[in-house]
Amino acid sequence: MKVLRNYLYNAGYQVLAIIVPLITSPYISRVLHASGVGDNAYTNSIIQYFVLIAGLGVGYYGNREIAYVRENRQKMSETFWEIQILKTLTTLVAYITFVIFLQLYTEYTEYLWIQSINIIAVAFDISWLFMGIEDFKSTVIRNTVIKISSMILIFTFIRDANDVGLYIFIVAASALVGNWVLWPYLRKILVPVKLRQLHPLRHFNPTVSLFIPQIATSVYLQLNKTMLGAMVGSEYSGFYFNADQIVKMVLTLATSLGTVMLPHMASAFAKGDHKRVNQMLYTSFDFISLLSVAMTFGLAAVSLQLGPYFYGKGFGPVGSAMLIESVVILLIAWSNTVGTQYLLPTNKVKAFTTSVVLGALFNIVANLPFIYFWGLNGAMYATVLSELVVTGYQLWYIRDITDFKQMFVNVPWTDTNTTYAAATQSANGLMTAADKKKLDGIAASANNYSHPTTAGNKHIPAGGSSGQILRWSASGTAVWGADNNTTYGAATQSANGLMTAADKKKLDGFKLSGINATYGSVSDIAAAQNPTPVIVTIPHKVDLVFAWAANWSHEQCSVSIATTAYPTLSCSGVSATFKNDKSLTSATLTFTYAKNCYYAAFQLS
Repeated sequence: MKVLRNYLYNAGYQVLAIIVPLITSPYISRVLHASGVGDNAYTNSIIQYFVLIAGLGVGYYGNREIAYVRENRQKMSETFWEIQILKTLTTLVAYITFVIFLQLYTEYTEYLWIQSINIIAVAFDISWLFMGIEDFKSTVIRNTVIKISSMILIFTFIRDANDVGLYIFIVAASALVGNWVLWPYLRKILVPVKLRQLHPLRHFNPTVSLFIPQIATSVYLQLNKTMLGAMVGSEYSGFYFNADQIVKMVLTLATSLGTVMLPHMASAFAKGDHKRVNQMLYTSFDFISLLSVAMTFGLAAVSLQLGPYFYGKGFGPVGSAMLIESVVILLIAWSNTVGTQYLLPTNKVKAFTTSVVLGALFNIVANLPFIYFWGLNGAMYATVLSELVVTGYQLWYIRDITDFKQMFVNVPWTDTNTTYAAATQSANGLMTAADKKKLDGIAASANNYSHPTTAGNKHIPAGGSSGQILRWSASGTAVWGADNNTTYGAATQSANGLMTAADKKKLDGFKLSGINATYGSVSDIAAAQNPTPVIVTIPHKVDLVFAWAANWSHEQCSVSIATTAYPTLSCSGVSATFKNDKSLTSATLTFTYAKNCYYAAFQLS
């Protein structure tokens, strides 16, 4: 019952720690936009490397060591202060390293300075003490108040895209204050100790051994965001952060059990009750598998719609990234059960470290090509494969020291129902003897029909020759025949047809450009002696060219613009005359008009 109560407390706190950002995230994403969210995610990924140095593996180590000695208050108090002094020194080293780093890296300096509050917060984080003594109630109550307060501050003070720095400050300061509020409880838990009796450095090597897997873990938790920001753009760090945030919120329900079970299993291991340790592993694995399989498929089903709907316009890539990453819910749930609940409490730190280091190395190798070719989705693929490496190695390691059958017997996809009724048209089941008899009576390949391909059996009639077409013969039949439709009438303004000789003559008188075309000919002029005017279509402003024979006897020609076809158009009545001195064989008359005129007429006189 104590384990269940602590699990609910811890799960409640962990969910709250994720839910508060999830409540604020839709608002923040719309106010700060993708660029602002990306700047926060990118700078936070950088600061986490220094947070890692400051923490030095104390989270897991302190939890376990307190669980070992919690029945001796004097010993527990000495252990706490030794570990806390060591962590304070590592925090100081981390902050000095950060200051040196900023002398070399000059981008996002304002945001990084604000983010550095997270480094200071590490020194005051004593949650590992409360986890070691399996007291989660105090932690949950105090931090609930802090989380809700930070949420109120965000909605109150974050108003536009210029408030990125203020948002980072509120989040970082909330983490610091959340750690401060746990310190007053120490008076009720610890007893006074003498400083000269403390030996903090004796914890250095063990914490370093757990520091290595934490470094490796941070590689595929933080390096993805860092590399996305550097290779693709800071906004893609934000997309990764948003997708990962929802996945980790769902995952919290599973990993919270690991936090609770670690001190419980460590205490049983310290007492030499190895059989109970293994039995708790099987029970925990059953419970985790039940939750994680459902959560994996549930999140995958809604991710494409949930991502852009939740975070708003401009966050479309979050959906596909979330779909890919949903697989890690199951993988991390299993690795958390095996690693945190079994390997660490039973002091198999080397195996735990190896699994995480292998996952981190794979992530480093995979990230560069994956992000280069597939961007955000590539980073997600690398994350999933890295978690697969971690989980796979841990399961392989315990194959001989645990009972796999006990672990996987109740996994949701394991089918233990071997009794079935006869199949019906509406329900699957066993094949009946009657149905088997029917099947045996059907010849092999009975439904394999191939249409003949020989002449006369094809889907078109046999015969035919070049130039023939298929023509209707009778209902459902067709025969080959000649195409007799070779007679066409002359084209009209309302029907297609053959071009007339007159239309061809008109076209031959046009230049391809339609500008400065030559209109008229000797025959046209001769015809004009009737004296019927020769009508020529003029679609553009043109030079009108007349050509004639040298022996042409007429001495004068007049040209005028007419609007016969389109009387509604006003056309300037341009006209001109010129004399033929009989020494010329052609003359060009250039005229202009104010608006389009569609007919020009010329007449000899």
